This record gives sequence, C-alpha cells and structure tokens, in this order.
Amino acid sequence: MRIFALKLELFLPGCHSLKEKRRVVRSLIESLRANLNVSIAETDHHDKWQRAQLGVVWISSDGAGAETYHAAIRNAIEQKAGIECLSAERSEY
Repeated sequence: MRIFALKLELFLPGCHSLKEKRRVVRSLIESLRANLNVSIAETDHHDKWQRAQLGVVWISSDGAGAETYHAAIRNAIEQKAGIECLSAERSEY
C-alpha cells in the first residue's frame, strides 16, 4: 500500500475577485472528492484572485493505480472551464 500526494499550481484567468475564485475552487474540490474519492484541500495563494494551490492525496496498492488517479485528476482539471494547470508535482510515500 502506497500513499501518493499531488501538489497542483492552478491559474484562474477568468476570476476577478476572491469570491469568484472561491466559487471556482470549491466547485473543483467538491467534484474531485465526489468523483475520485481523494482527499483535497487548498494549500496556498488564499489571497490571490487568479492563483490557487491544491494538495491532493490518495492511496493505491500499486504504481499503475496511482498513475490512473494522476491522469484522472489532471483530466478533470483540464476539462473544467476557466482553470489552467501550471504545474503538478507528485510524491510517493
């Protein structure tokens, strides 16, 4: 059993206020939790309108399962309108 963590740096070009950013980020977080059963939280850039950093954690019994989750998370973000993924850094524990 392995624990995987993913740090995502996101750019939200359509957000022009913190309220709008919170709505977009909350929607993404709820969607990933519901569809992929991962633990996720906003971890940085709380005071910036167009930036967000998310931390995502999941458990997998093998590397292939982890790669599937990683791809599914990236696809979900790319399909969400108004969100660009600047970087994704994966760690394994």
